Amino acid sequence: ANVNSSIQAAIVNSFFGISLPDMYDCPTNSCSWQTNATTLGLCSNCVNVTSAINSTCGMFGEHGGTMCNYTTPHGLQLQTKRWGGSAQAAYQTRIATDARAEGNQTLISFASLTNTDTLISGNTPRTEVTECVVSWCAKVHRNASVNGRDFSSLVDEYPLSYSGRWKNLTVVNGPAQPEFIVLQTNSSNFPVHLNSTFTVQRINARDLGDFLVRTLRSGNLTITSGGVSAPNTYGGFSLGAAIIDQPSIPLVAEKLAASLTDAIRSLITEHSRQEKGLSSIAIQYIHVRWIWLVLPSTIIFLGVLLTVMTIYQSSRAGVVVWKSSPLALLFHPLKGWTKADLDHVDAYGMK
Repeated sequence: ANVNSSIQAAIVNSFFGISLPDMYDCPTNSCSWQTNATTLGLCSNCVNVTSAINSTCGMFGEHGGTMCNYTTPHGLQLQTKRWGGSAQAAYQTRIATDARAEGNQTLISFASLTNTDTLISGNTPRTEVTECVVSWCAKVHRNASVNGRDFSSLVDEYPLSYSGRWKNLTVVNGPAQPEFIVLQTNSSNFPVHLNSTFTVQRINARDLGDFLVRTLRSGNLTITSGGVSAPNTYGGFSLGAAIIDQPSIPLVAEKLAASLTDAIRSLITEHSRQEKGLSSIAIQYIHVRWIWLVLPSTIIFLGVLLTVMTIYQSSRAGVVVWKSSPLALLFHPLKGWTKADLDHVDAYGMK
């Protein structure tokens, strides 16, 4: 109940394959960040421990059912049940999950057991057990960019180690100060110019771990051999069905860690800081090749020069400007021919 609602939504969304939107502010369709940015996050690591589990199976019930108890190398307890009898009554646990809140640099560890209808012997199902650890880590984003609505960045993960607890002891008469877990990365290849120390409020980490434990333990799924019903999830959504629909348990843990990281990064508080980048827009430029204007410019210049020279010469000669008036032709008749010579009615005679 003490876990932020957006964090709870991120946890559930990860099991159903729903991703949170990327957190960025790009006023155009093209943005880039030239500097690297680091943020607190969670990372997962999973190992297949099927060959290392301890298991004991025995009969139970009136119809020859089989119950198996499993203990993982890290002490997590798993249990499966398979009822005997008809196909409709043969309920079988398809996935069982146990989790434990760890504290300090490790948030939780959990183990998931999955099985199929394939039996090893008798009613004992064939199982596969995966142990996962979700721990605090530093995530460094490199070459972040936005193209249209697609955000992309290269993310390097660095594990964090527990280096103690911190509490503000300078406040004497004020309210009780919260205690923080101090986490630090000791990786030699961590960028030296980035922050390498992180603090997490202890009560927040504890509440988040407890909430994850309760959530993962509720993911047990029991169905009939024919997939008819799920008696322990009837009446609500099935978290176990969502988990088993994923390609693998390591992918479930990876999505959980990524979704929690995004949710933590999206919590805007007074301690949040935005990394500023570059926003790009398209501007149209016109390149003029002036050499191609020489010919039309020369023709225009010579035409203007010819006009000016004609006006000048006409002005000097005292020529009257008739332009297109036909009065001059009408006033001055053709000379050199008699009236008889000009008396023609066809073009041939005129020529």
